[in-house]
Amino acid sequence: MIQLSVLYARRKQLTEMLDLLNRYLYLYDERSRSKGELATAYNNRCYAHMELGELEKAVQDCAASLRFGSLPEAFAKQKRLVKRLDARAPLGDDGPS
Repeated sequence: MIQLSVLYARRKQLTEMLDLLNRYLYLYDERSRSKGELATAYNNRCYAHMELGELEKAVQDCAASLRFGSLPEAFAKQKRLVKRLDARAPLGDDGPS
């Protein structure tokens, strides 16, 4: 399934990619998957959420990916996500006057 999700990503079929990754819950089963497999599955789903603008879900999946492994691309995504979320955050009462 992971290879198929990568194929969807390459074709920019992100909705299909996300549907696939959400449909096969065994991809996230800690009892039957290796840490590397879990890191990859969460990292791929993070990518799909991020590209679809679902930043909060992407951050959660990126954090899960990093819990299971230290994939360099997950670190890079996490940095980009934090930047995008910070840019989107509304100003508080102490904003510019």
